[in-house]
Amino acid sequence: MGLYPLNGGNQPNKEPHALALREGTQIVDVKEATPLTIDNVEGRTLVNLMGISGRCEEPHLFTKVLPLEVSLDTSRKVEGNGSLLLVSTVSNDSYYGVSRTININADSHYIAVAMAHNITASALRLQIHGMGGGSKFVTADSEGYGEFEPLAVRFKPSDLVATSQVEVQLWIKTASTNAGGSFDAIRVYEISRNEYDAIGSMTPKQIAARYPYTDTLTHVINPYVEVTGMNLCPDFTRFDVHSSKTMQVVSPQETRIVLQTDNQSAYSFDSEHFAVVPGQTYTLSADIEGIGVVMDVYTNVAGQPILDTPQVGRDVRSTTFTVPVGVRSVQVRIIIESGAKAGTRTVKNPMLVVGITPKSYQPQKRSLWAPEAKLASHPVTGADADILYTGDDGSPYVLEKWEKVTLDGNLTYRHVDKGAGFKIFYTETLPPTQKDTAFVTKYDGTILGRKLQGEMLTAADAQVLTDITDPNPNLLVFSVSNAESGWGDMYSPTSEEIKAYFLGWKMFDVSTNGADGNGVYNRTDSKEKGWTPLDSYNGTRYFGATVTVPNVAPSQLINGNYAKHRDIHPYRLQYLKSKPKIVRVETYDTGASLVSGANVVTVGSGVIFREKAAVLTSKTAVAIGDTHSPTKQKIKKAIQVYKGARRDGVWYRSYINPHGLEKFRADISNYDPNETYYITYAAFIPALVATINVKAAANMRGTLTALVDQMGDVNSRLSMVEAQQAMEGIETWVAPTLMNGWKPYADGYQVPRYSIDNNGIVRLEGLMTGGVTAANTTLFYLPKGYRPKGTQLFECTGAGSVENVAIAVRIDVGFDGRVFINQSSTNLHAAYLSISGISFKAEQ
Repeated sequence: MGLYPLNGGNQPNKEPHALALREGTQIVDVKEATPLTIDNVEGRTLVNLMGISGRCEEPHLFTKVLPLEVSLDTSRKVEGNGSLLLVSTVSNDSYYGVSRTININADSHYIAVAMAHNITASALRLQIHGMGGGSKFVTADSEGYGEFEPLAVRFKPSDLVATSQVEVQLWIKTASTNAGGSFDAIRVYEISRNEYDAIGSMTPKQIAARYPYTDTLTHVINPYVEVTGMNLCPDFTRFDVHSSKTMQVVSPQETRIVLQTDNQSAYSFDSEHFAVVPGQTYTLSADIEGIGVVMDVYTNVAGQPILDTPQVGRDVRSTTFTVPVGVRSVQVRIIIESGAKAGTRTVKNPMLVVGITPKSYQPQKRSLWAPEAKLASHPVTGADADILYTGDDGSPYVLEKWEKVTLDGNLTYRHVDKGAGFKIFYTETLPPTQKDTAFVTKYDGTILGRKLQGEMLTAADAQVLTDITDPNPNLLVFSVSNAESGWGDMYSPTSEEIKAYFLGWKMFDVSTNGADGNGVYNRTDSKEKGWTPLDSYNGTRYFGATVTVPNVAPSQLINGNYAKHRDIHPYRLQYLKSKPKIVRVETYDTGASLVSGANVVTVGSGVIFREKAAVLTSKTAVAIGDTHSPTKQKIKKAIQVYKGARRDGVWYRSYINPHGLEKFRADISNYDPNETYYITYAAFIPALVATINVKAAANMRGTLTALVDQMGDVNSRLSMVEAQQAMEGIETWVAPTLMNGWKPYADGYQVPRYSIDNNGIVRLEGLMTGGVTAANTTLFYLPKGYRPKGTQLFECTGAGSVENVAIAVRIDVGFDGRVFINQSSTNLHAAYLSISGISFKAEQ
């Protein structure tokens, strides 16, 4: 991280500057406003051999090596919901620990990383131990206390006298009882020889950053670049005013503080948190009229203030500060001091800039680049990486070399064979493959062993990929453990029961294990069948069941005593395509631009585009992504809210009961219940972050400033296909509430719906049936923002009363949003009525 100067003159046609943007937050300084063009982003794939056990949330997955207490520590964590807490129970001066066995290849190279938090032990240790006679081990010990630190060990199985397995061991060293520490985010990756040599001189912290935690087959998914420039301080509409009459927002750059009585207790109004760079110097300034009100900057670490003295206020217009090490986000606070007198204060023109020089007020500029794309590579060598790039037409494209397939209930599987303790299946025909290139992970994130084309599968958790040279081409053949699926050796599952497994269910015999869901189903009379959710297992039993073969995921079906005790993943497959293919990205936002001066640039991944929001309302505020009204995925970073087709800047990030780390929040006065809201956010989905190589074109400043102003307001250049069909950025169709007996026509026809594009053109389409056909019959209403200035008339198609032959039907769209039949002909029949072809410009 740090400061990247991109200095250039004002000459036109200047060669663009190349820049590598890396994960996290960095500052890019330019003399001229300039749009960013993405040069390329390379794919990456990692497979953690620990699977979900590396999350350290299931103590039963580890074996105790010596007596000690092992439990889930929810107060200390790096990933997920907690860490693995080890506590000594005896006072001998020794090592105490747990182990987990993983499969390895004898001639390969590996890196192991664990996050260790020493609480009261002498030390914590990560150890990789070879198995068998004469085996050896390698270790890494902790050095500090009170916080997580990375432990890293690279190893070659041959050096450990290991052939097919090693033990990953976690130790605490202590001489007393009740001493211990926590481990989290354990990962073991197979790496190339060159990579093995390269990391030999790296620190554990550098290795941990190079090899982040994953627990399934993980790619670079939906990368993004978010740019904030001009002014890093959020405007006053993005402060949490608590719906208070004390803080009255006059405009984005001005607010009044109205105190009704003297000597009030100290309290504050806080902005949303925003990213900063540790060690970087910033300057905060504002115009504050009146005493008793100051501005300060607080960290995300235990809410500590940075500006002890001087704060902005009390005749101090600006102050400079340096972000402490370890602080990556802050918030600006307007603080009402204890003892302040009654009266009105005004706060205007808040500015936060990089450097030591205060600047005149400018509104904040925010912009985003984000494509919807999965980018993979060879998990071990990094070879054959998918490449995302910008085409000559300005649109993003991907040179795809790898096929990525989710093996879930949407595919068809065939049971072809069985062996002692396992069943063998093959998938439906896949897009053309290259044999023996598959990487497959199962529901617990562990990788299936690979066999070569023509070899037999002789045990569970193995796979082989065929290509066109095989009699059964382009298939994945793989084996599943009976103990995990619930199918006994004597039982052959039906196609529906196979699908249920890939939806997340285990089969069991109700007559023998109705209380706990354990065991397998091995009957031949097809009686007493039961299914229980795989994710309900707590180490001893399952929770929740159904006696009808399920065809949806457990979360959609099970009630009652269903309780989720672990996270699982669908089976995932990655393989080399027979031929690389260039694919145009259809969903994207490419509006990222740099403004003149310092820009804070954040790089991440896992963006979810324009998800329709469920808004939670209260008397004082509204929220999106609250635990009581969750988004589809947990929110890692709240990016943007859209009201209909346009960006809505009044929402701010909040940390009160979020479904994830953050949520969106706004004052109730800024919410329109008649509008439809959409959100873009970074989600907690398995995704790697890639370096994004960009070009910043340096052209004439005056021309580009106007362009950047437009793009910074998120009037982004978007997918041409979607821009023709829908609102700004993504195809978003809304199904209206049909009236007077009309309902969607069945049998695969398009349901009635409407959309608006970024030019304000509203389009209607779809087929309905069964309603009232009389003149002036209302079909549905369009909301505000989707209505014409005056009533518009359209000719559509409906069913005639004679044998349902199509006839012309007049449909009007009123200025009030009413869509209605406007003809008195008795020839119209309710068999069908189309609204396709209606389009007009929204003007109110």
